[in-house]
Amino acid sequence: MNKKLVFYPEKMTWVCVLLGISALGSILTLLYPLSNNDYDLTFNDYLRTLVSFIFSLAPVTASLILLNRYKSKQLGGDTLLKLFFYVEAALSISSMIFMVVFYFVYDSHLLDYDVLGQGTLRYSSLMDYIKQNLKSYLSLIISSVIYILLAISIKDTKRFSILRLLLTGMCLYYIVGNIVSIISIIKIMPTFKELASTMTISATSCVMSLFGQAAILLLIFGAYKIEAPEIEVPIEEKFRSLDEKYAAGQIGKEAYEAARTELLKQL
Repeated sequence: MNKKLVFYPEKMTWVCVLLGISALGSILTLLYPLSNNDYDLTFNDYLRTLVSFIFSLAPVTASLILLNRYKSKQLGGDTLLKLFFYVEAALSISSMIFMVVFYFVYDSHLLDYDVLGQGTLRYSSLMDYIKQNLKSYLSLIISSVIYILLAISIKDTKRFSILRLLLTGMCLYYIVGNIVSIISIIKIMPTFKELASTMTISATSCVMSLFGQAAILLLIFGAYKIEAPEIEVPIEEKFRSLDEKYAAGQIGKEAYEAARTELLKQL
């Protein structure tokens, strides 16, 4: 029997909550430099902060809007999931585009200074920049491809199951990366006490981002489950089964009449 995706709206609400917690962690990290006088921020820093702020709020905002549309019966559960995947894919692609934009605007002019105070360009070219940030680019490319394939595979549960496992692998990759970052920050914090507040904010951000990955896993394994469709029993069969139970003494007269009344309502 062909299986299909079954949507559980109440669990989608928890997906929104987890995404909101993740967004809050990102926003706290972004706001900290703005409220700290020790940071000498430039226009590029403010621009990066604004873009990051939008990217942080986008998933939870999209999920809330889509869930509200579902509750108002403006779209179905499958469409909700498809649009959410497209939003995530768009965010991944946009992140790659902005990385290139910020390279030309800011990163291409960055200098690294040696002990003699002589500066050399940190990135010799765009290709050198991409090479040094290859992990970030590859993870964004893979994520965007998986999300697009998931969006177009909603009706194909076999393909969806495989892609869901790939997305789980990406989530685990990000989770492990965040845990490693948290452990590293905890280890070096006693050595750099003057940066304790900054590192605490960074560690908090890593912890909060784990909620974002948990939200994706809850979405694809909790809010949406692959189940066999319920077999619709003909009304005549229900009457026949009820009569047989009553004749065999398995149910009393009152229960029989109550059940028969309910069945008559279905006619």
